[in-house]
Amino acid sequence: MHTDDTLDIFDEATRGIGAEFRAFKKKTCAAFSTTELDREREARLRKGLKKGQTSKSSTSSERLSKTINIQTYKHHSLGDHPAMIRRFGTLDSLSTEPVSRFSI
Repeated sequence: MHTDDTLDIFDEATRGIGAEFRAFKKKTCAAFSTTELDREREARLRKGLKKGQTSKSSTSSERLSKTINIQTYKHHSLGDHPAMIRRFGTLDSLSTEPVSRFSI
């Protein structure tokens, strides 16, 4: 059960995690050269052949460089959790039982 104090701590923690993600991307990721996996390269090549593309990036047999992407929904929505708990309560108070009972 959350209280105002624990939700304030949650807010601070999510801000801290966001700052750590940005620092990780800026310092740590910049220090390493990373490339796509072999299976990612093969999937890209298959996709390029299926589309009939002849551009260099889609048909290159070399592995392309990859970087971390923190501009995704899962990173963006971290800060919304405390506010949603304040507004709607915790997820353990929700149930899908009424919906699943009618779908059977």
